[in-house]
Amino acid sequence: MKYKGKTIQFQRVRAKKGPKIQQMELSDEERKRLEERGLEQEKKRGRIEEITEKTPDWQLYCVLSAE
Repeated sequence: MKYKGKTIQFQRVRAKKGPKIQQMELSDEERKRLEERGLEQEKKRGRIEEITEKTPDWQLYCVLSAE
């Protein structure tokens, strides 16, 4: 096809791009090492008490009405 006029206008073509983030498979050894490193960093920050599992002082009840 011939263009009308003296110059050809600039055109953009849209193309789909793939995702920039991809999931990686970790071995059990690597996962354990990363968890240990995270715990060490939290110890340095003084937040280790928040990470350890604590039992609450209260009990949770669910009351269902028969209506």
